[in-house]
Amino acid sequence: MSFHSNRFFLQTFLFCCSLPLSSCAPEQPAPNLLLITVDTLRADALGCYAQEDSALPSATPRLDTFAKGAVVFEDAQSTSSWTLPSLASLMTGTYSSTHRCWETKDALDASFVTLAERLSAGGYATSAVASHTFLASKHGLHQGFEDYDTDLVKGVGQSHKAITSPEITERSLAWLDAWEEGADGRPFLLWSHYFDPHEVYHAHAEYTDDFGEATEAQRYRGEVAFTDRAIGELLDGLAQRGLAENTVVVLISDHGEEFGDHGGTRHGHTLYSELTHVPLLIRAPNLEGVDTSLARGGRVSGLVSTIDLLPTFLELARQPALSSDPVDGVSLVPYLRGLPVGDRTIISEVRLRKGKFADAVYFGDHKLIVHGDNRIELFDRKADPLEQVDLIASGSPRSADIVRGLQKSLRFLRAEADKKGQAFGTPEAVSFSEAEWASLSALGYTDPDEQ
Repeated sequence: MSFHSNRFFLQTFLFCCSLPLSSCAPEQPAPNLLLITVDTLRADALGCYAQEDSALPSATPRLDTFAKGAVVFEDAQSTSSWTLPSLASLMTGTYSSTHRCWETKDALDASFVTLAERLSAGGYATSAVASHTFLASKHGLHQGFEDYDTDLVKGVGQSHKAITSPEITERSLAWLDAWEEGADGRPFLLWSHYFDPHEVYHAHAEYTDDFGEATEAQRYRGEVAFTDRAIGELLDGLAQRGLAENTVVVLISDHGEEFGDHGGTRHGHTLYSELTHVPLLIRAPNLEGVDTSLARGGRVSGLVSTIDLLPTFLELARQPALSSDPVDGVSLVPYLRGLPVGDRTIISEVRLRKGKFADAVYFGDHKLIVHGDNRIELFDRKADPLEQVDLIASGSPRSADIVRGLQKSLRFLRAEADKKGQAFGTPEAVSFSEAEWASLSALGYTDPDEQ
């Protein structure tokens, strides 16, 4: 079935299938869904992920407290190492080779049926508070949101310099108040995207004593702490409104940030762990059948991906899957219930700059990275989580066999994802002003000659 030509049918099907939602389980209404995404947040920037021997105080006391009552996914990997493809994957449950949001000029095509569209068709009120240039409506991530607040989305240069976390919280809580006042009985999906950990890294006076301000890495930790406080205020507001007990809260990042870990800085250029390993916390307070140890807060070690959020939300909201769904992700509800889950193979992809790309494939303890110059690296993620020892270069005796198997898996998954993408339309390129192109180039998102 062509998803491009049958879009209306799909949305109608979703709506009709969702009609029994309130009657099938009247004693337990469909949960509200709060999705909190934090731009450029490394997993190890959170205290609940950091090394135990760190001499620095945690930059995330509020999220660490939240994690104690949530499920912490220790091995969540992003599908890419910059914002647009990562969030397009989150909203569609597909890899970049399917949705094809590769470059800054790309947009998610309207033929995709997003998470927000599926939930809206299933009876949910949908809202988002955006704070990033790539969340502007012209990039297509607004699809399905009845209310899409882009007041904080500025031009490229301005958005990177802005400080927005308190306003994201304020606007999110204001929408919750409006939702409660409307009282139409619909559950909600609220997506709040925090941007401040992204470069430019500002020094916040109240955090300089703890983390310093002399280096970018120090200011980054201060930005994370500043954002942590704002997210804590959002969670407090949820509880104060009596909504916490029937709201699934998910916190995830789009990608991480490099501070010389592999000789570079920023993001979007490689697929090493400092860029792909992201935090993922899920609190599902009223999920029937949750393993009791996880319900009190627990940790899941299994390999998961940002593509898994869409099917997870749909299952939690009791929404049907489509018979010919392009989704590559799997629901994480079995993980939340403590059920045994088999090994998975997943991939990450990046094509941000012209002629420069990388692919990564993960299976078990191993990760293979194929760079654009055909250079390949193999890492043992269990023994070497920071990916500092290339097993190929070190002459590991089993590396050749492992590489062949992972290369085969990578080719297969990318080919399958590309095939799925052929069922969708390709939108026209997003337009930027000369000033915006200059800002994108200065920030490392594109090459000067790509305009």
